Amino acid sequence: MGRVDLSMFVDELLSQTDITEHIGQVVSLKKRGSTYWACCPFHEEKTASFHVDPKKGLYSCFGCHRGGNLLTFFMEYQKLNFIEAVKFLAEKEGRPMPGFMHERGEKNAHTREILEEALTYFTSKLETYPEVYSYLTSERRGLNPDTIREYRLGYAEPGWDGLLNHLRGKGFSIEDLIRQNLISKKSSAGEKSESFNDYYDRFRGRIIIPIFNHLGQLTGFAGRVFKEEDAQYGKYINTADDTPFGKTSYVKKNTLFGLDKAAQSIIDLGEAILTEGYFHHISSHQSGLLNVVASGGTAFTKEQATLLRRYADKILILMDPDAAGIRAARTAAEISYGLGFSPRLGLLPEGKDLDDISRECKNRDAILQRISFMDIPQFIIHTTQYDRSNPDDVHRTLEDLAKFFSLEKNAGRKLLWISETSKSLDVPKEIIHSYIRKDIREPEIDSDTIPDTLVKSYIYHLLTAPKDYRATFLSEIPCESRVFRFNKGLQILYKTIIEESRKNPQQNLDIEPPRLEELDFGVIRREQIFDYLRKKFMERTIEQFPFELQEFLYKKPKIDFKTTVSLLRHYVKEYQRQDLVQGLAEAYRTENEESIKRISEELRTLT
Repeated sequence: MGRVDLSMFVDELLSQTDITEHIGQVVSLKKRGSTYWACCPFHEEKTASFHVDPKKGLYSCFGCHRGGNLLTFFMEYQKLNFIEAVKFLAEKEGRPMPGFMHERGEKNAHTREILEEALTYFTSKLETYPEVYSYLTSERRGLNPDTIREYRLGYAEPGWDGLLNHLRGKGFSIEDLIRQNLISKKSSAGEKSESFNDYYDRFRGRIIIPIFNHLGQLTGFAGRVFKEEDAQYGKYINTADDTPFGKTSYVKKNTLFGLDKAAQSIIDLGEAILTEGYFHHISSHQSGLLNVVASGGTAFTKEQATLLRRYADKILILMDPDAAGIRAARTAAEISYGLGFSPRLGLLPEGKDLDDISRECKNRDAILQRISFMDIPQFIIHTTQYDRSNPDDVHRTLEDLAKFFSLEKNAGRKLLWISETSKSLDVPKEIIHSYIRKDIREPEIDSDTIPDTLVKSYIYHLLTAPKDYRATFLSEIPCESRVFRFNKGLQILYKTIIEESRKNPQQNLDIEPPRLEELDFGVIRREQIFDYLRKKFMERTIEQFPFELQEFLYKKPKIDFKTTVSLLRHYVKEYQRQDLVQGLAEAYRTENEESIKRISEELRTLT
């Protein structure tokens, strides 16, 4: 019933909402007839190709081909999931969510009211403690008044019940304050006590940093000690995830500090910079490095990485340059790889963190010049204490590297890393490959999709290219190559193209996509495809034909001919190298000196 209610609610919400009103807040729409046009917010362009139709409630771009309804727009532009987009639009339209979602919405609104009132209290106290304000604006912290206001920094006074009494006076219950982790029970209080006198403020004598989620909603607080002697109780304390009355609105593993402020810069630059602490983000943001987010002093989590992946596919990991920071950077890199990022790591000068560098440099370019950017292998080798002459040290370093090599999906980048590592550690490439195979326990390239997609693109271009152009690339890929291992039908088709082209070198193949009336693609029939292509292939019989070919006969691949061939060459070479390495391992096992010499020479020639 809930799904039905939500579906009906969404349909009604979209039908009663003016799409131009909301999209017009993002781009400048100009009316042409009954529709509106603008430069697309999703890609750079000089001529308007972004089109909004208010009658249909749809938008589309003829440049980047994005399109959909208003919810789709919010999902794309604001990087929201579907439910978040529905809530976002409903809030903007002032409409309550249906059923249990409405109840949850009311509960969330009440929670935000409590947190906002607490934050108002904290910010007001900062004004009454000039020594705390002076600390924030001093050379040690270097924050300007605008930044303090933008981040709504505050102070929790040293007393035991200032916030408690303030919120009590606003009519909030003990349960409200406990659920948001704003108060704690005294050890002397009874188990079932419900008196305000049995509780005290959780945040005391600390600088308060409010934490907002990626939607800009206040979810909790971090408190940093003002007096260093109080650090014995923890330099930072955060709102907890859970309380005796249920979960708080703050979920640490899902939250990236500063993402609400950094999101647009991350999207524009295509890369996020991940750091650790709250002030690392605040200081760097103040100095113009706007694509920085912080894990909030906790280890980077899979949930945080999944959230960040909505905004970019590149990440620069920039942790503190001490042992703990280096370990955290490696862990973050491993998590990032697993979720499809292309991570780089940055190393700051010894004894400096991003907060220090940001205060010293004052602008984005100067900050970036102080960072040493490294790929994973460079970072591991640079930050690992090892003796190149000690086999145990080299073994440990190679084991660390193998884990990341096995995660790298770009075969070209992997080969480059192996080559650089071989030189740095003075270790033969074959030894490094053996560590990689041991780490993943399966062939180095196990993706079914990349070589198969490239083969389909290659064959499409062969089928449709003019004879002179086709002749340039024909037979570039050996018929026996393992790039065809996922689709024997394509291999047979490729052999057919080569043989027919050799028999009739002056004749174009010129295969055009079949028209819908020629073939019934609602019911794919082997005989229909067979008959159609038999005519096109000069009556040659194709015993096996891949049904998938119908897809790219209709749709031209996105990869051009030259790029396709270049990438396929790389895969062919990589498969050849794998086979040779396996052969070399077998030769060593059987102590076949002749084979060792021959295969080693072939490997040197190949790489």
